[in-house]
Amino acid sequence: MEKSGDQQQSLNGQMKIESVERRNANYKPNIWNYGLLQSLTNKYDDEKYSRQVETLKREVSCIFDEVNDPVAKLELIDCISKLALSHYFEKDIYETLTTMVNTNNIGSFMEENLYATALYFRILRQYGYEISQDVFHCFTDDVGEFKTSLHLDAKPILQLLEASYLGTESECLLDTAQVFATENLSANHEIFSLDCPLHLSVGWFNVKKHIHVLEKENKTRSMLLQLGRLNFNMAQAQQQKVLKEILRWWRDLDLLETLIFTRDRAVESFLWAVGIVSEPQHESLRKWLTIVLVFIMIIDGVYDIYGSIEELECFTRDVNRNSAAARSHKEMILCTWADFCQALHVEAKWYHTGHTPRLWEYLDNGWISSSGPLLSLVVLFGVGEDITKTIEILENNQEIIYHSSLIIRLCNDQATSAVIILST
Repeated sequence: MEKSGDQQQSLNGQMKIESVERRNANYKPNIWNYGLLQSLTNKYDDEKYSRQVETLKREVSCIFDEVNDPVAKLELIDCISKLALSHYFEKDIYETLTTMVNTNNIGSFMEENLYATALYFRILRQYGYEISQDVFHCFTDDVGEFKTSLHLDAKPILQLLEASYLGTESECLLDTAQVFATENLSANHEIFSLDCPLHLSVGWFNVKKHIHVLEKENKTRSMLLQLGRLNFNMAQAQQQKVLKEILRWWRDLDLLETLIFTRDRAVESFLWAVGIVSEPQHESLRKWLTIVLVFIMIIDGVYDIYGSIEELECFTRDVNRNSAAARSHKEMILCTWADFCQALHVEAKWYHTGHTPRLWEYLDNGWISSSGPLLSLVVLFGVGEDITKTIEILENNQEIIYHSSLIIRLCNDQATSAVIILST
């Protein structure tokens, strides 16, 4: 029995697909028990806890009026930040800091007080206020080195070290501060170890640690600690609920049976999204980010591991065909997806043709293939309330997106190269 033309064409296509030599990245298997995750329960999703939070928020807000000492106010703001409660007290925090900045005699409480100066500097920079590194000049000698007489206990030196991480490229005094603080802490008989400074860490994942530290110190207002614990438990309940929804979506897609080359990283993608935006009001954004990350890994696997050069040509062409000129935010997202696929296609062609790009050539393409522009776009549209204003912010901050995307690219490459070195 002769086969029809369509059947013969389909058979030839199938044979051609099966003849393609596929690579294998040997990704580690999924470590999560999805059944166990689906069985998680949490009592803190009850409405009564939300009412308790509102009561505690009012009580904590009153503390801002009760506290008069500037250092105590800064410590209050610092504590609120470490407990991931800043979104509750934005108005109180910015009114307090603005008053401090506009107060003429603010320098009096910092004079010869390294702890107060470093805390003031760090908090202001953390919340976007302009403050010069010159506030530390009174602690240096004639040649710009920190005075050796500043052999203080760990608390002010640690605060100086934390502040130094908020320095910019040209602020040499803060570089000096970082060296001084590190050497001083290392020489301290208590031997201090800072795993990751606050400015470079993911705040949400440190909340539980900060709660335990504050409990031991026993100096924090009880209502603030109570609010911190309650907020943490409620946020965790919300996150567990969303994670279960995402895992059901991921299982219902049933892509793992078909796309056997891809990574099963739905949970890790969700945890990444939580680290980027942990505030409870951004639940939808965490879902979007997780889904985008899952598809980024799938598409990355298609280009990097699975697809033949002919298949990738067809796939990229179809993606470009379906992305129109950017007239709306939805079309902007489609165009950014297309740019991402195009950048991956360039890297795939380099691999298949044996081309080794120059460094500038690689980075010029790599910042886009890092997925940084795509993720930045999703985050900005997720947190922005006004689409026009969000697009304006996006267009005016391309340099930030470019450099942050470069960091993503280079960090990913560093991790990949380490795996390759270990496997050879």
